Amino acid sequence: MFYYYGEFNLNLYMDNDDEMQSARQEEESAAETPHLCLCVTRRRKNLPISDVEILMGERNKDPRTGELKFEFKVPQHLKHIRYQFGAPHKNRLLCYRQKDVLNMHFEAKQIDRYPAIDRSYYEMPDLLSTFCFPSGIQFTKERETPTFFSFILTDSELERIYGTCLIFDEILCPELRHLLKQHHVTNLDSIYVHKAICILSHYSFMDSFKEILKQVYRIHLSNTPIPMERYIINVMEEIPVPDIGSVLVQYDIGNQTVPFFRKIDQFPPYASDEDIENLFRALDYE
Repeated sequence: MFYYYGEFNLNLYMDNDDEMQSARQEEESAAETPHLCLCVTRRRKNLPISDVEILMGERNKDPRTGELKFEFKVPQHLKHIRYQFGAPHKNRLLCYRQKDVLNMHFEAKQIDRYPAIDRSYYEMPDLLSTFCFPSGIQFTKERETPTFFSFILTDSELERIYGTCLIFDEILCPELRHLLKQHHVTNLDSIYVHKAICILSHYSFMDSFKEILKQVYRIHLSNTPIPMERYIINVMEEIPVPDIGSVLVQYDIGNQTVPFFRKIDQFPPYASDEDIENLFRALDYE
């Protein structure tokens, strides 16, 4: 047996008389409001119910018999139970909504970070996970190719912070496996969930950070005996910031050498030569 609760005041649905409704509302101001409880049994393959709603019908009279009837316009996203209620007229219909958890979007949350506490000169944004997953996190049945994107944050002092993000898929953790089992999802070994790793910087080394994230992800998939945390600390603490226009810093990670160079009067500061070239190639002669 499954139980679904809705925050509905059922007293208001039992009579249509305005004076009686007003009297009931006064009584309820000092009493606990009754709630709706729907108890159902369902087969294992059926989708779970995610919401319960009460739909009010429109009153119409049959032109031939003069009998009072109620018409219900049920939205497409709702299904209804063939049981009308309400006194003295049965002008309410109980509806419910079903959702497939694999097609739902979930709010992203931060799992870990480095450094563990904010630096003295910068406070970590509270909604960083929202920038990484603007549409939320979704389960997938196929492991997709990792993707990159960049974004720019502006703090209260109008200072720009450049973010580079890698989105990839991972197998389900025990907590998520338990959640999907509760929703009767099978074949859990073939279901993946999106994850992200992001680098924030005061400097617009977008392409360099993209290559570093790519190598970090490859190392994560390998059987290296070196802890992943050591690579992350090394990237965040050991790479010096080059002087503008005079120094090229090269950083070796995995099988790649990643360059860091600050050009003089680069505009826009977050676009590489390749990005600008691709932009102009997309323009026509007009």
